Amino acid sequence: MLKRIILCLMIVLIASSTPCFALKRVVPETTKDEIVTKYLKNQNLDSVEGIWSFTVNGLYGEVAIIKNPSKEFYKDWNYTGVLVNGNSFGKNGEAKIVINKTAVTGVYTGAYVVQSMVGWGSQNLEAVNFVTSQANIMQANVPYLGTVHFIRIDNFNTTGGGSIGGNSTGTGFFVTPTTIVTNYHVIADAKKIEITFQNEYTLTAKVVGKDAANDVAVLSVEGLESKVVPLALGYTNKIKEGEKVYTIGFPLSNDLGTRHKITDGLVSCLTGLKDDPTVFQISIPIQPGNSGGPLLLSDGRVIGITSAGLNSVYYLRKMGTVPQNVNFAVKADYILPVLNVAGVNLPTSNIEEKELNAVAIMDSAKLAVVYVKAYRE
Repeated sequence: MLKRIILCLMIVLIASSTPCFALKRVVPETTKDEIVTKYLKNQNLDSVEGIWSFTVNGLYGEVAIIKNPSKEFYKDWNYTGVLVNGNSFGKNGEAKIVINKTAVTGVYTGAYVVQSMVGWGSQNLEAVNFVTSQANIMQANVPYLGTVHFIRIDNFNTTGGGSIGGNSTGTGFFVTPTTIVTNYHVIADAKKIEITFQNEYTLTAKVVGKDAANDVAVLSVEGLESKVVPLALGYTNKIKEGEKVYTIGFPLSNDLGTRHKITDGLVSCLTGLKDDPTVFQISIPIQPGNSGGPLLLSDGRVIGITSAGLNSVYYLRKMGTVPQNVNFAVKADYILPVLNVAGVNLPTSNIEEKELNAVAIMDSAKLAVVYVKAYRE
């Protein structure tokens, strides 16, 4: 009997496909589609809800984090992570994690439920912190298992700065008094595009140029000519690794609001994935909603458009790790051809080439950077 118990515990601790105890079933639905339809689709969701993937010792699973529906199990917890692709972790509909809000944005207290008879587990939860270190990335330090990474793979339009009800939000910036540059993916397939300036004026914009391959779009809007101060484009051929850069945008706007936010970092590399020459690799954190914002040198010139980060889900599955702060910006060189095709002539820049601090850069950028919302419904 003792040998059987020891063998069972050893199997559990390496995330075996044969759990000693079943997890608690908190929803009656047993398929992913059923769970998604009932608890996530067309619901008023909180920012943590959605489908999250996770990997433990090379084994892949998925949970749907939903408002706790159970009146019997885990009733003191705000959210339950219900298995929807359990594989070796349990059956669909069973609870794998439980989470509560804290007073700190992005930090949750919770527990990872293990099929174990000792110390903690499905019968005796030990709280661990779930920290959202990046948008749509969450990690928990779990006893016996170490760090478990969770990646949101479907937010059902509630990330607060990416998708909203089939729509999307992002950032753009004026390069002339009537011309805005943004990322193509922000406005792709939109039926209507609105820009908001200074958190006060909202106007309709139209697409006048686009380059889907390089993720560049040019918008036209009228009515703010007397209020905006366009940003000047800079040259990228003299940029060196290690240069200080900034971006201004509207990350996670559902949660953080639509006031400008500034972040800084370095040019990490002059090329992107597989030495792609069209982008810079940058260390600036990029969140949903930052896409389309200007990448600024310390003199205030635009040398790129902040665009994207590495696909965390792909790397988590492939390598068992989450890339930290590996992000990219489309080089300004690829903005000019789209402007030319759209018939936009940039004015001669008379910007003084002197180093500005972050406060001065922010003050200047606020007069050019706009919140972009694309409607697809």
